[in-house]
Amino acid sequence: MTTEYQILTLLVGVPLLYSLGGMGFHKLPRRLGIPLLLLMVSLWTGSLSLKVALGIGATLPIHCLGYGENHNWLERLIYAFGLSLPTLIISFNWWIIFPPVIFISTWILSNNKKTAGLFNWRICEFLVGASVGILWSQILC
Repeated sequence: MTTEYQILTLLVGVPLLYSLGGMGFHKLPRRLGIPLLLLMVSLWTGSLSLKVALGIGATLPIHCLGYGENHNWLERLIYAFGLSLPTLIISFNWWIIFPPVIFISTWILSNNKKTAGLFNWRICEFLVGASVGILWSQILC
């Protein structure tokens, strides 16, 4: 199989799991599903190494952090940058910029009365998940 299948798996799977993980008490798809998907794709591509395993493992505590309305901006910024930072354990890629920018931007847009109708949180979750999926696809594939 070609790398295209692995990239598509991440481009579809990560946003789906990220969005499912935001639904009420069902946090496991985001917290455990995304790291498991990353692990499966790294096995599939043959890219699993100690650095890759450590990078994937570093996503576990990040996806457990809170960022909602009950959290302050420092916590949100830690979460936002934490979405990308584990990939630095493996290698640098310019896509590292996008998950924090998209998370912060869409969080603000979804919580602004003027733009919340256009940017409801389901759309924001998908966009954030897609940016994470793109980043990891460029790291693993």
